[in-house]
Amino acid sequence: MTQSLELKNISFSYTNIPLLKNISLTIQKNSWLSILGPNGEGKTTLLKLMGKLLHPQEGELWLYEKPFHSISLKEFAQTLAYVPQGVEPVYAISVFDFVLMGRTPFLTGLSFESHEDRECAEMNLKSTDTFHLKNRFFHTLSSGEKQRVLIARALTQTPRIILLDEPTAHLDLKYQLEILSLLERLQKERELTLVMVLHDLGLARHFSQEIVFIKNHSIFAQGKAEELLTEEMIYRVFNVRLKVQAVYEK
Repeated sequence: MTQSLELKNISFSYTNIPLLKNISLTIQKNSWLSILGPNGEGKTTLLKLMGKLLHPQEGELWLYEKPFHSISLKEFAQTLAYVPQGVEPVYAISVFDFVLMGRTPFLTGLSFESHEDRECAEMNLKSTDTFHLKNRFFHTLSSGEKQRVLIARALTQTPRIILLDEPTAHLDLKYQLEILSLLERLQKERELTLVMVLHDLGLARHFSQEIVFIKNHSIFAQGKAEELLTEEMIYRVFNVRLKVQAVYEK
């Protein structure tokens, strides 16, 4: 078994407005796939469908060769974590308690988090260099700190797959590089499958293994990052002429 996620002829509409049409996609285990395309093409919707936050009107999604409908929410959350954009809890919560929420899929009935659950949260705070923030309130953090804490909470679910919706949004270039470098390290250490929506083509080319372009609410192109992100392809997708030149070195 090499695929982690598989989408078969997925279509999704909202109030009769098509957002995604006939999407078929196979995502390999331990890979990094970035979803790119113009605004309003359904990239975030696609990510939410993969995260079981939305349900398609047509088609099927499979997780490790099991159809979504056969997987309980508990099992799903123990396998896949979703990192959304712009999370702001409705009440003041400490960073530690926020990250500890990642253990919810492992609780039963009215049970509370165990010593092992708390150790798991601490380990992932350390892995994301946020342990020193554990007693701070989440809402007091900077955008970069919040993103690291969101990743720590996702890791605390001990998933095999992490979906991220624009993890570099609202960050300057330094922190964009730091967040993606952190994800790159974690992917290698934990053999994760990463699927994310990105807007920066340069960063997508540098970090991604695979790229999917969404245009006209369908998959326009898919392939290896270094092969797909060409000047001609960028023009065909975005109708913009750009010069492509390698800047970052791995």
